[in-house]
Amino acid sequence: MRLYESNDSILAGAELAPILNSVTVTVGDALKLSHASNYGGADAADAITDRIYSICVGISDESGISLVNLTATTDYDGTYTNALSGDTYVAAADNVTDKKIQAQMIPIGNHIIEATLSDGSGTAQERGTTTGSDQIGYYLSVDTSDSTMLDETSASTSSEQFIIVKNHPIDSTKVLVKAVEMQRYN
Repeated sequence: MRLYESNDSILAGAELAPILNSVTVTVGDALKLSHASNYGGADAADAITDRIYSICVGISDESGISLVNLTATTDYDGTYTNALSGDTYVAAADNVTDKKIQAQMIPIGNHIIEATLSDGSGTAQERGTTTGSDQIGYYLSVDTSDSTMLDETSASTSSEQFIIVKNHPIDSTKVLVKAVEMQRYN
């Protein structure tokens, strides 16, 4: 997922939060803020019951330097994978107290988000395959196997994490959504 456009005149700046120990975060993930082992930090919103706080737009050290520019084991522990589809970081078991690798995240607020639809298992899916997944006003949930995508098979008229506000103008596997179930509001 990525920010598509904003109703605000200026996009909010990215916030930094340490990635919780042993958590996997990918650029494009819907994120939540969580608390574990006496520390708070970023975690992938990878369950349909998770409230959404932000979208991950980068992964960095505490000063904002991207992991692609840092040295493994010296500057960060855990596993970092640089990819065109979105960099991924699997945090070390002591990330919040040792290297403190951060998720760069934009709180979603009123932002429109471009989201790729999946078949429920992380593979891109055409919108409209499930009734309503191509309809404004239908709701969708995050794909629990890939939190950078929305599960096309979850399309429903009952409230879910995101609401479709428009179909993507070019790509038939994407929709434009707004977050409904947000950590900041409910």
